[in-house]
Amino acid sequence: MKQNNLKIYSSNGFLIFEDFIVREKIRFTAIENIIIYHVGETYNNQINFYLSEPIIYQNINEKWWSKWLYKLFLKTRSDTYKIEESYSDDHIYIILSLLQENLSGVSMPNDLENSMFWKTTDQGYELPRVKLIYSKKGLSLVDVLKKYGKMIDKNNL
Repeated sequence: MKQNNLKIYSSNGFLIFEDFIVREKIRFTAIENIIIYHVGETYNNQINFYLSEPIIYQNINEKWWSKWLYKLFLKTRSDTYKIEESYSDDHIYIILSLLQENLSGVSMPNDLENSMFWKTTDQGYELPRVKLIYSKKGLSLVDVLKKYGKMIDKNNL
């Protein structure tokens, strides 16, 4: 889960996540699909962004230790076309609010605190604890999960 000192805001067409070392910039027009789901035994939620353009990473601190941590951070980011990260509910509400302001078609769950009990039925599948927040091309939840390897099509086994 991200730290409490995380700043989340939008600027010049970007959704921005910033902590004391790294600024991550996601162009709103590059967002293809977003899902949110419950993880863990407690009320934790993860939001996944799938993008058509890479995330822009910037080191925001010029101190030697920050540069070292930034390089270490970059080594952990093998796929710059997605973010799969757990956030506090407060951060998720900020993210969703910024998405709604900058993208049309974003659905905001009004029961985030009950994500452990979510169930979505789509194409004959019952999917617990997950919701589709946004799909640029209007894909269904099942189609998004299959596209990103989060679900195996039982008909192709």
